[in-house]
Amino acid sequence: MTISKNIFRDLEINVDNMMDDPAAFASEVYAAASKLTEVLNHDTSMRNARADVRADANKDRAAKTVANKQWDKEIQSITDWSETTDLHVLFHFIADLKELARDLELTFDQRATNEMIRNSPTPVDKRLAHEQYKTLRDAFETYRSFINLVVDDNIVLVPLKAKTGNFGGAAKRTYIAFTVGKDKTPMHNYKMVGRLLGIEDELNSPMDLVERLTEEMECQVVEVTL
Repeated sequence: MTISKNIFRDLEINVDNMMDDPAAFASEVYAAASKLTEVLNHDTSMRNARADVRADANKDRAAKTVANKQWDKEIQSITDWSETTDLHVLFHFIADLKELARDLELTFDQRATNEMIRNSPTPVDKRLAHEQYKTLRDAFETYRSFINLVVDDNIVLVPLKAKTGNFGGAAKRTYIAFTVGKDKTPMHNYKMVGRLLGIEDELNSPMDLVERLTEEMECQVVEVTL
């Protein structure tokens, strides 16, 4: 009976004690499953994540002060110029300002999205969370059977419940993932993969890890379509 450890590692579950202390190991599994369930039960769309950043920024009075100082530096000369410039010129200048505002909105949204992805060890979307939950459930079920068969049939480990529902929509999505060693179960947590490979540098994205991989490392880059 082969137990894939990659899904446990992917979710930062300690596999060192999985045979010596099944209860402690199961406790970590249940905690990881609970976190995935939170993702599945809540709206984790990029749109709402950006709205959260906007709400936090709106409450940041220190940031508003800095922005106001920057605005004051720029606005005085523009205001003085607008009092005397040709009206047709002013009309086009206002249009340019509106276009600039739209561009800045797009920049804000893109940076907010990138920051959320960069600060998350795994992509926070329901599609991936559901796939990880299913993989964790299957691996834990194999583990439970092994413990009861080989170690101690008196150890009672509660199985993980199935999660059903539409967690991704109709469109497919492709993710960069990694396999480590002979275990071909894909890992999405690039920071954890880096630690397993002994990479001590700070990794801010999957591509950071890809750039640091060498031929000597037992790691393959794979694409996972869900």
